[in-house]
Parts: sequence; C-alpha cells; structure tokens
Amino acid sequence: MDFSNHFKLIEPRAYRWVPDLATSRLAIAGSISVGLLLLYLFYCIFFAPLSKIPGSLLSKITPARSYLHILQGISAQSAREDYFAYGDIYTIGPNTVSISNPSDCRKVLGSPEFSKHPIYRGLSVIEDVMISTLSEGDARARHKRLGHVFTHSNLSKLDDVIDRGIDALFKKWDSALDQACDKQAVEINYLWHFMMTGFDIVSVHVVGRSFAMLEKDQFRVMDWASGYLSFVTAKFVLGHVAKPLLKLFRPGMMRHKDDLYAFTNQQIQERRMHLQSEKRAEMPRDALQSLLQAENDGARFSMTPTKVSAEVAALLLAGTVSTSQTMCYALHYMLLNPATYRKAVAEVRSAFPHSHTITYLECKEHLPYVEACIYESMRVHAIAGAALPRVAPTGGVFMQGHFIPQGTVIAVNIAGAHHHKGTWETPRAFVPERFIADPEAKKNVFAFSFGARSCPGRNLAMRELLVLFSNMLKNYDFEIPKDSLFGPDVLDEHGHAQPMPSVQAVMVGPKHPARDCRVVIRKAVQI
Repeated sequence: MDFSNHFKLIEPRAYRWVPDLATSRLAIAGSISVGLLLLYLFYCIFFAPLSKIPGSLLSKITPARSYLHILQGISAQSAREDYFAYGDIYTIGPNTVSISNPSDCRKVLGSPEFSKHPIYRGLSVIEDVMISTLSEGDARARHKRLGHVFTHSNLSKLDDVIDRGIDALFKKWDSALDQACDKQAVEINYLWHFMMTGFDIVSVHVVGRSFAMLEKDQFRVMDWASGYLSFVTAKFVLGHVAKPLLKLFRPGMMRHKDDLYAFTNQQIQERRMHLQSEKRAEMPRDALQSLLQAENDGARFSMTPTKVSAEVAALLLAGTVSTSQTMCYALHYMLLNPATYRKAVAEVRSAFPHSHTITYLECKEHLPYVEACIYESMRVHAIAGAALPRVAPTGGVFMQGHFIPQGTVIAVNIAGAHHHKGTWETPRAFVPERFIADPEAKKNVFAFSFGARSCPGRNLAMRELLVLFSNMLKNYDFEIPKDSLFGPDVLDEHGHAQPMPSVQAVMVGPKHPARDCRVVIRKAVQI
C-alpha cells in the first residue's frame, strides 16, 4: 500500500507545531520576566530595608532620576526642593538615602566610619587626588602634607599676594572706566574677572608664582574650568566610557582639560629644574614643594609624578572656581537685596578711609556684617550644592528614627541642610542678619564640607573672600544693568528676588555667565 500521499498530507501539519512551540516558550519567558519584575517592584516598594523612608515612588525602584539630574546639571536645585517635599531623610535610589538635618550631616561627614562612596573616583581625571581618594589614611596624609601651606599663620606671611590681586583687579576696572565714554560708569563681567583674579592668587600658594591672568585677559582659565568640570561630571555618570565619548562628541572640552595638564606639567618641570640648580634661593613653601618632597617619603606617604600633576591641577582649579563663584553669588544676592547692599557698604565706608587697603584681621574685627553677607550667600547658594555620598558603616546606623543598613549610600544634602526649616528661619530668604544674631550659626554652613576631610584651602578662601569683597565695596559702587533679566523687582514663586539660573558641573555656577554676570561699576565718592 502506498503511504506517500498520506505523509505528504500530515507532514505540513507536524511542522506547524514548531512555531507554536517557540511562541509558547517566548510567552512563558515573558510571563516569568514580568512576574519577576512585579515581584521586584513589590519588594522595593513595600519590603526593602528603605521602603518605609519617605521619597518618590520612582526612587524606591531606580536611581535613574538622580543620574538624569546630574546630566542636566540640576542636582542642587532638585536636592533643595526634594528636602522641602520629603524632609530630613528620604530615598533617592533603592539603596540610597539623602539626609539634610545639620546634626546628621556633621555626624556622617565628621566620622571616618562613614567611608566615601566609590563614585568619588569620578573626580580622578588622571589619578586619585585628595578629594577623590577612598583611603582615609591617604587622605589624612595628604591633608597633613598640605595643611601647613593653608594655615592662617603661613597665609598671614603672604597677605601681599591678595593685596597684589586687589591692585590688579582695581587697575583693570579703573582702566575700563577711563576708556568709557563718560568715564563715569562701565559694564564688566564680574565672574570672569573674579576667576582670573582668583587664579592669580591661588597659583602663588600652589606653584609659587602668579601668571597675571587678569592683566593679560587670559580667558583660558574659564576654558580650563569648563573642560575639567564637564569631564568630571560626565565621568560620574558614564564611567570609563566618558573619555572616548567626549573625544568623539565634545573634542573642545577634552582639549581644554588636556591644556590644563600641559600647563601644570610645565610648572612642575620648571620647579624640578630649579631645585637641581645650584643657584636656587630659599626652599619654596608652597603646595607643589610639599608634594614633590612627598615623592621620597616611601611607604609613609608616597607621591608619583602623575599624582603630583593631578593634585596640583585639582588645587588650582578647585581654589579658583570655588572662591570666584562664591564671590560671584555674594555680589549677585546683595544686588538683588538693595537694603543689604547699602548696609554692607555703609559698614565698610564708615570704618575705613578710601585710601586704606583693608586687611583680613581688620575685616574680622570691624566688618561683621560683610562677613555675614558672605556666609549667607554660601548658605543660600552652596557651591558644593547637592550630595556628598558616604557609606553606612558595619552594623548600620539609626537616623531620624529609621534604621539604615550597612552598605547603604548616605548622601549628605548640602542644599537641604542649608535650607533646613528647623535650623534656619525663613530659609529661602537672603538674611545676613541671622549670623549677627547667632554667630554660632556659621557651624551649620557646610560650604567647605566638615571634619577631617573638609576643604584644606578654606582658610585661604575666607581670607580672599573677605579682603577682596570689603575693598570692592569701599572703592566702587555696583548696579545691576538695566537690561538684566534679574533684579530686586523680579520675584520668584516664594516672593523673593529671583536669582540667575545655575547649573551644576561638580560645583554650582551660573548657567549663563556671559548674560547674567554683568554689573555696572562706578568709582565710589570719596568722603
């Protein structure tokens, strides 16, 4: 009997089961995946260790929102507003909490038990630096090695460095006024001038010399800052792929960063040649010399040439950007609050004659309101801005009634701490008088971090801020340009003067500096 026709009929039927079986397997796999995803979501929202802590629903599931805000440059603003929405402690990721209570912030920042999170490695451009190293021993050794450079006793011997910076800045402004049509008023970009002045001052303490950046209008300081900080921000989020991607899509940024290191290496090479010369004078007492001496410290504290280059570049940039941007916002907020500005000017001009250059000690003794204005600007607009991440220690820790398991990331919310409703009355308002009424309130300002790993250059920064700002107010009158988008009468939704928009690339600075950091200056009338 011939079965061939029969098999021809049933063969197609048999093979039709193959795609049906594959589809079924895909459906099963899909169902399992969806089930596991739902199980994960259910666990994160209701049963995870951090599930009972306030925070957005999305933050219980993924840290994507935080990374998106880093890329957008709005971490500081979102951290401030999240504090107002959720309070002293809230989640910003499945394994991350943000804290804003100043006492909690001091506890975390002040104890070595709360180690730095590995994300700090993102600050390592070519090698670990003091702020990025995860080793507490390495950090302490670097602090100790560099500490003497930035003590008040050592800085007082170099007060003429700041005086020369003031002279250069005022010569620049006087020259601009002389060239103005009416010789009465001229518009300048104060952030750019502050940055070049700041670099000229900090470079003396770091590499032993000034480069007259302001006198020569060396705008590459701004390019260096932009390239360096933008690269670090990208590395925070993208990791090791940041460098090839930026080389492809942002080559200009990479050139600026590389130019900074070429400049740094040139200074180091010149110092090495100077040290080998028999004609050298007294041994320099700057940061570079301390780092070079550490190359021979062996196991106690070892520095390689690459580490020296990385540390010098970081000190130059951090010292320049942090101080100049703080100066920028101090002037900006004072001009947005005319009564505050007039009060500060009156304090300075009633205490010192026009011809006198005010010193740091004179600022501390006679100008408490000017100092209060600087602290208030650092409070309402912290350059550090968003989060300083640490890791919960072995055994975990209780905070605000919640148990934080070991290994949890604890992000110290600087913007939240500086707007803490239980610490600051009317926290959104610019009120320098709060520091006159309670000088101890300065301890709740974390502009330079806190504890053993706080900014080593904070003493230099405060001297520079106080002396420059006081002498500026004594010698010049400042006014917001008429075409500015911001002024005392432009209010935000809370009824306060609307500040210029900012962006965070590691540090928080003006988003549109060419447009918003303009001011009209006039010579003060001598009394």
